[in-house]
Amino acid sequence: MAAAASAPPSIQTYRQYFADESRDPHSESYRPLLSKFWAENNPSTSQALYNLVSSADTSQASAFLFLRQDGNDAFFQVLHSLGTYPAVIGRPSPWDGKAYASVGGVVNGMITTVDLQPSAFEYSHGGLSENVPNTLARARELLTQSPDLEFLGPFLDNDAQITTTRTRQYIPLPFRYVNLFLDREVKVRKGFIDLSTLMEAQGDDVACAELRDWLLLAVTRGTPEGTPHLVQPAPSVPMADRRLLAHRLDITHRHLPGLRLPTDGSSHLDTLVGKLIHEQRLTRIEASDQANAAQAPKTVAKALGSEVVSTLLAIIGVSAEEDLPQFWRDVAQAGKRDRQALEQALLSTARDLGMADAAPVVTPDLVKRATGLQWAGLSVDNLSEGIQPFSIILPDYVGSEVGVEAQRLAKTYDIMNGTQTTASLKDAQTVNSGKAVIPKDFGEARAHLVALMMVWTVLLGDTHPFVCSFGQRGGRGPAAQSGGQARFLPHSPISILHPRGPTPYSGQAHSHQSGSAPSHHVLARQPSEPSHYRHDHACLFLFTSTRRIHRHS
Repeated sequence: MAAAASAPPSIQTYRQYFADESRDPHSESYRPLLSKFWAENNPSTSQALYNLVSSADTSQASAFLFLRQDGNDAFFQVLHSLGTYPAVIGRPSPWDGKAYASVGGVVNGMITTVDLQPSAFEYSHGGLSENVPNTLARARELLTQSPDLEFLGPFLDNDAQITTTRTRQYIPLPFRYVNLFLDREVKVRKGFIDLSTLMEAQGDDVACAELRDWLLLAVTRGTPEGTPHLVQPAPSVPMADRRLLAHRLDITHRHLPGLRLPTDGSSHLDTLVGKLIHEQRLTRIEASDQANAAQAPKTVAKALGSEVVSTLLAIIGVSAEEDLPQFWRDVAQAGKRDRQALEQALLSTARDLGMADAAPVVTPDLVKRATGLQWAGLSVDNLSEGIQPFSIILPDYVGSEVGVEAQRLAKTYDIMNGTQTTASLKDAQTVNSGKAVIPKDFGEARAHLVALMMVWTVLLGDTHPFVCSFGQRGGRGPAAQSGGQARFLPHSPISILHPRGPTPYSGQAHSHQSGSAPSHHVLARQPSEPSHYRHDHACLFLFTSTRRIHRHS
């Protein structure tokens, strides 16, 4: 390793400093340093890396790249000039033995100092590997194909031209690339294109493999609507202290000798401390504003995805998510407590109907189908698909084998998604699909359909045409109160057919008889009729000729 050249007295900015690669202590090769950041084959611990970089010679600057979160955006940012505050015997301070770094350049004789924690060198995404494009060129190709795209992915295991990798939160950055990001807010798309292009030109896509992998993860989303897992909050700024400021300024002046204070610099230093306190006050105000923004109510689109919202708007027939039923806004705020949100909504609907004891048991499977819009049953022979009577677990089943299993699943789901626990993969595997339940008599059949009506009321709103039709024929509406029961299951054996439900593909409801019919059919099956009806994208639930309900007097 070549010795770094000392800075000439004229150097006054870090842009000048990093522009001269002769001062880079790793200019000959970054392999010895980057290899310690390799995430495979007996990798170094985050504490070991922290000790390594914080104990480096402060007469020579170093630089690290990380991805900073700013609201819903992400920016590349550089930390440089790392160093540990030295403990002095007989004069203890809260800074002793802690590592600090600088951000940006010098402005009015000041430079921002931030804390450096061992967590900066931990794995991103808990150490899990992620799918990324297999080369920098492939990632640029994908970005070029979508000019408005800020991030790529996430990628599936069977996607073409991908590889898997993992990395650390912070990564060493060679001097020749520092000025791409120093004193600048560079968004991910532009930063990736600029840095990856230069790396390939320099051959660093091979020589600096760890930086290459970090860069690929920096441009790859962690979730369909989210940002990369590498995104981190800005490092904290320590409270202003004259001794800490003097220590950091001393490091800065070693790198930038043109900034050295005059011999009698006491008053000037006091001025700098005052400015630093003012800057920190502004930083705290900005951090408070960001925290308030983060705590603002989530939109349905943010919680469930814009595609889900678009589908909901089409199904329910409204133009804005503010007009969706209250449940959807509640589930957006609930986060991982979505099961409780659906449970409370169903209980409220049941009370409004005067049937507080009839609300169905909310299983994880019902939550998944409801919020994922998995409402339609595409196979008439599978009673566990979609939201239909057979998948509704009634409270009367509590104590039975079916009810105990449903309550166990619901409780397990709540434990997995609570704020106080972390479930293992084994725990997660216990949450599986619920069983289909075949009603044994007319009373149970009607109870299932009433419970199903509660679900549709919550999901679609009580004024939706489908819900109104459903309620008139099987629920608690006027029709049900005046002879509705006779029309509900007029005789047996019968088939209950629901060919057209609230899906975005639905046109006018299909009618077995001549003329139009409402979207919910309760039809007597005659011997000449087929055993079941099939409709594209249409079957929400179906009793076939082999699954009959017999009314018992």
